[in-house]
Amino acid sequence: SAKVKCWGDGTHGQLGLGFGSKIGDNNGEMGDALPYLDFGTTALELSAGSRFTCVLLSSHRIKCWGQANRGQLGYENTHSRGDDADEMGDALPFVDLGANLSIVHVSAGDVHTCAVLDNGGLKCWGLGHARRRPHLR
Repeated sequence: SAKVKCWGDGTHGQLGLGFGSKIGDNNGEMGDALPYLDFGTTALELSAGSRFTCVLLSSHRIKCWGQANRGQLGYENTHSRGDDADEMGDALPFVDLGANLSIVHVSAGDVHTCAVLDNGGLKCWGLGHARRRPHLR
């Protein structure tokens, strides 16, 4: 069905539920009580980093939410997203990787994100430890 549910520590909005707290550790929080995430379109792939999450959508574009302190969300600022009710769905912007690009895979690391493009290219953003950009092997 391509529907997504997230649970665990949501302190930085990384669960995308519109509040910044944990869920799944108390009775009655899981199963039907756990809401689906709203992306405004269909999810193809999900990748979670440390305190942030990214999704590849059917439009072959990416949206990210959670902690943004190292640029790992890709929005060119350090504003965390997903911890307020009005920040998900259509209100959550796409990550701008350039015009006419189609993404086929997304991978989140500790505080960086990489996208594999349909032309074989790779784009990464966030913190690269030891001044290296993250890379895929």
